[in-house]
Amino acid sequence: ATMLTALQEIAATRYTFGTKGSLSGGLLRPPMPATQMNRRLFNRLCDVADDLGIPLGMAESGGGSDANFAAALKVPTMDGLGPVGGGHHSEQEFMVISSLFQRIDLLAEFLKR
Repeated sequence: ATMLTALQEIAATRYTFGTKGSLSGGLLRPPMPATQMNRRLFNRLCDVADDLGIPLGMAESGGGSDANFAAALKVPTMDGLGPVGGGHHSEQEFMVISSLFQRIDLLAEFLKR
């Protein structure tokens, strides 16, 4: 079964008499592919990060941020430049406070260049 089918089945399942659930909406975010423009932008950011001694990596995820809308308009786009952390969108979510200052320095220097 697809994810959408599974969600529809969950929404249609009744656990309490006299109640019902429904599923609405859909996939409303366009994809953000790793385009050549986005890679060039990322490579420029990596040059700045290297000069500042800040470790930086690239990862592709199935997320759906607002950056996807800019990327769909063919605007060079990067996402996920916030602080280092983990446990995203859970009760265990955390950030490494020192990385916040590194990312501020990285963004400031990137914009300056």
